[in-house]
Amino acid sequence: MNISYVVMQFPVPSETFAGVDVEALRRAGHVVNVYGMRPSHKMHREMIEQRGLGGLHVENFSIRSFFRFWGFLFLHPIISLYLLKRVLRMRSRRHVAKSVVLYPSAISIFSSIYKSKPDVVHLFWGHYPSMIGALVKEYMPDTVLTQFLGAHDLLEGYPLAESLAQSLPVIFTHAESNVSSLQCIGVDNNKIRVVHRGIDAAARSEDTPRTYGKVVKPILITASRLIDEKGVDNVLRAFKLVSAVYPNAKLYIAGDGPNRIYLEAEVIELGIENHVVFLGHIDQRELIELMRMSHFFVLMSRYRAERLPNVIKEAMLQGCVVVSTLTDGITELVRHSNNGFLNSSGTPEETASYVFDCIENQILYKEVSESAVDFVMKYFDSAVSMSEYVLVWDSLRAGHGGASGVGV
Repeated sequence: MNISYVVMQFPVPSETFAGVDVEALRRAGHVVNVYGMRPSHKMHREMIEQRGLGGLHVENFSIRSFFRFWGFLFLHPIISLYLLKRVLRMRSRRHVAKSVVLYPSAISIFSSIYKSKPDVVHLFWGHYPSMIGALVKEYMPDTVLTQFLGAHDLLEGYPLAESLAQSLPVIFTHAESNVSSLQCIGVDNNKIRVVHRGIDAAARSEDTPRTYGKVVKPILITASRLIDEKGVDNVLRAFKLVSAVYPNAKLYIAGDGPNRIYLEAEVIELGIENHVVFLGHIDQRELIELMRMSHFFVLMSRYRAERLPNVIKEAMLQGCVVVSTLTDGITELVRHSNNGFLNSSGTPEETASYVFDCIENQILYKEVSESAVDFVMKYFDSAVSMSEYVLVWDSLRAGHGGASGVGV
């Protein structure tokens, strides 16, 4: 099967899940082309190599894309004007302004898709990529078109995305907690497919089995963009409480962002600078290795669009005991006191209390850790998740009169 993925940018430091999906499809024998609406990230080549994406066809917006836009505009003015009219009809000035900026990119991507005629076009992000989706639906009726709508897409409230979602036969989302929001924008419940985003279960290595002796030097890790919404400041405060009892404790912070300078200052203010290591953006393989050696993974996000973060799945797969804030949908992944802990109050004190519970109770620590590994292996394997996508696409292709079967 030939599949075109439409994203905003690919790859992105904080979005490993897109690459995981694409690789699962490629391993299953499908041909995947990825189109990004924004220019390539400055670390594009490095991330392609780090994430094992060599040989993948990726087109982010570029000078070449800009020239392709003008060529398509000249050859197909009616198609190009169709999208422009739909954009200009929207009432939100913010959405119109951003759509106009992205318009050349949307036309350029559609030009490539129009020429290559893939079996499936999938909008990996359902907001602004729906500009391309609107063109595919109107001018490529024999191509299967599907759209993903997650919490971020729904919070964006992009009108073109919502109208497209109402007209498509299938809408994917990755959490049951998104279903009611999809229904609120007019998506029929029968068209919604909840498929949890998976991770690469092969990243679980038995070469270095986790040991469960008494923890005397607790190692904690967090990984996220360093922005207000991710709550890394509260992770520092929780760690301060842990290090006061366990002076040999260590906290590793993976990720980068605009708040790093403020967080580094807070570390000094809290007096824990000898115990905290800021790693910045690190190779995914390095992050996995760090998770293997860590006892606890802490995420104190207050981000409204947080659902089932892949980074939590990755930490659970490596046997870390996860402590997470009680964000929407997280109970589909973390079962409190069973395969992790959920901080319902959002306070550093509650997070620290779960860390203390596990350090002081080796049996609890072992049971939660092993339960986490088993749960992710069973329910969040990317190979299984993407096979569900393929089944839907095959069914839709059969309805379009196309061939069915994996690897076509």
